[in-house]
This record gives sequence, C-alpha cells and structure tokens, in this order.
Amino acid sequence: MRLAEDPASNEQRRIPQASAPTDDRIRFCVGVLDDSGVAGRVEAQITASTGRPRTLSVRALLVALFVLAIDDRPLHLSGVTRLLFTGLSGTSRSLSA
Repeated sequence: MRLAEDPASNEQRRIPQASAPTDDRIRFCVGVLDDSGVAGRVEAQITASTGRPRTLSVRALLVALFVLAIDDRPLHLSGVTRLLFTGLSGTSRSLSA
C-alpha cells in the first residue's frame, strides 16, 4: 500500500488499492472493443516488417485502457502494466489476449 502526504496536516495517509476488475467488467470491455473494430484497424496501421516484435497486442492495450477508464483510474501505462500483469484473473487474462 502506498503512502501520500496530507498537505493539510503534514501526515501520511494510506492510498487505498483499487479492487481488481471482475471478469464481467473485462468481458464488457472486450465486447465493446471487439464490436467497434478499432483494435484491428490500429493493428493494420502499425504493422511493420522491421523492428522488434511487440510483446503486447494492440487489443490487450486498448482493453486495459478501457478498464482503467471505466474504473475512473488514470490512463497511465504503468497502470496498464500493473493491471495486465497482476490485476487479472486467469479467465480475464485469456479474454484480453
């Protein structure tokens, strides 16, 4: 658990951890993203025959950002990393791959 200073009292407060997203929430985000077709269009635009292969699919990145957005969390890549590598159940992980 992280600590943050309270400027009003110069004391530290615990910042609560956001709860892990449920499989239903992940399923909802995957469904909306897949129905939109955005991930496929972005993937087609950035496909290159040179360079290092991506370790994360566009779809997984967009699903993670969507989950963060509907949870009203900051849309930072560190949050995406935390969500994808520690915040998903096995079922959710297979949905967002």
